[in-house]
Amino acid sequence: MKLWSGMKSWSRSTVALLPVLTLSMVASGIASGQTSSPYGNPYASQAGPPATAPATTAPVGTAPSTVPVQTQDAPHLPDGTGAGGTVVPRTDSVPVKSAPERPAPVRNPQTPATPKPEEPRKPGDPAPYVLGPNDVVGVSVWDDKNLTGSYAIGPDGRISMALVGEFKVTGLTIPALQNLIAEKLKEWINDPIVNVQLLRNNSKKYTLIGAVLKTGPYPLLQETTILDALAASGGFREFASKKKIVLIRGPKRFPFNYNDVMKGRNMDQNKTLEDGDIISVPGE
Repeated sequence: MKLWSGMKSWSRSTVALLPVLTLSMVASGIASGQTSSPYGNPYASQAGPPATAPATTAPVGTAPSTVPVQTQDAPHLPDGTGAGGTVVPRTDSVPVKSAPERPAPVRNPQTPATPKPEEPRKPGDPAPYVLGPNDVVGVSVWDDKNLTGSYAIGPDGRISMALVGEFKVTGLTIPALQNLIAEKLKEWINDPIVNVQLLRNNSKKYTLIGAVLKTGPYPLLQETTILDALAASGGFREFASKKKIVLIRGPKRFPFNYNDVMKGRNMDQNKTLEDGDIISVPGE
């Protein structure tokens, strides 16, 4: 009876400890990596965590290797972010073209400008106008609006133009000035086409006084004689003394008999006017 009682007491203790021993054995098997146990491994059919290589530290002084990121794999959104809200640098930006700058004028490697000689005058042609101070000329350069315009001749007889600067023009005729400007521009422009016109004559004039219909100053634009000037005045008044007309040139006096000249006599009286001349027509 005592033996049976002892065995019965031991059996109860063993049964009470059996669950504890089972859990201890299962835990020991999982920790040691065993795949089997007397009671079976409940994790044997499941894949374990992926094996990872041990972390390595780059030597001091060397840059860590980087793998280039292909930005085309990450779609760009209009706000510049990629998939998942991450900012992705744009690599497909379009370059902005700046406005083209006007090239600075380049001097042509040619000889210095020298005016071409004028063509000789034909017999009977009027004397060309000679430029003087305060005259205004119009210069037209083909296909160049910056050089085209009006230019007033200064009291020193010079004008100033872009590219060529200042130069003297008094004493030149219109064709001579046209050739001079074209030669000067050849240092900057290939085969320039230049046209020059006299816009306003402020330097040369003559004056009519006395018994004529239109008295006052007249521009001396071309070769003009006393007879030409009297015709431009519109004619004589009723009381004009046509035989006692006088050309005043400074301190000098030159008589002019209108009736003789009209008859072809004493034609040397019909002098060519100069700047500042005065024609006086007295009354009877």
